[in-house]
Amino acid sequence: MQFQKAKSISIVSVILLTLLALTGTAQGREGQAAAELIALVGQAEVKSATDAFRPIQVKDQLYERDTIRTLERSKAKLWFKDESVVILGEKTTLEISRYQYDEAARKRQSLLKTISGNIRFIVHKFFGATQPDFNIETEILALAVRGTDGILESAQQDKVYLLEAGAPLGLRNKSTGQAIDLSPMHYALGEKFKPFQINVITPEMYQRLIQEYRLSYDFKPKNLVEPQPPQQPEPVGETGETRILLPGVTQQPLPTIHLPRGAQPSPSYPSGK
Repeated sequence: MQFQKAKSISIVSVILLTLLALTGTAQGREGQAAAELIALVGQAEVKSATDAFRPIQVKDQLYERDTIRTLERSKAKLWFKDESVVILGEKTTLEISRYQYDEAARKRQSLLKTISGNIRFIVHKFFGATQPDFNIETEILALAVRGTDGILESAQQDKVYLLEAGAPLGLRNKSTGQAIDLSPMHYALGEKFKPFQINVITPEMYQRLIQEYRLSYDFKPKNLVEPQPPQQPEPVGETGETRILLPGVTQQPLPTIHLPRGAQPSPSYPSGK
């Protein structure tokens, strides 16, 4: 009798602990989602701060303190609530360490940590922000991002490519404290205890990077901003001259990163660079 009683108590204890763990997990998932998975090729997994990795599917949401990783021959595309995009290359692990977004006030505080692998980050700029409010870190580097289309390849030596930007990208070597501003169409090599090396992105390199870090979406997010086509020529003045109204420069990266599955972009390269 005593053995059966002890066994029953043990079973009840296991059930209670399981329920508490599930409750804690559910509470940890409450609140504002940080991002959702809008495209996936291959396999990816996600875990919260208290859980083990589990498979993730398109349309699944991610929250603050979640970690996502892609497996071999896999890519994933995250759509953040502030309209920023992060594309993960294969065998990449990314932690959403902090993500606070106030849509009404158009404010955010974000920190992503690249544990390993490669990402492309297309970060939406809020014009009210006086300082970069979207940060990315590796073991070696800290990136201060705002209005930027860039690529980060993280390994023993980190490489940061700045493709498009409304302002220079702030880089800081965490081991040396050296800080630099990286200009568009340049890339920087960062290593522990060594100064930055800056180089120019060639047209061939640009095209390769765009092809490698492109991933079309599997479904359209509700707040997706579609690139606008050029408007029809309009007459100007009495001379009958015409002009073409083009989309703003902030829309330039969109045709590359926001294509539906199966669509083919036209080749492009930044003019004058």
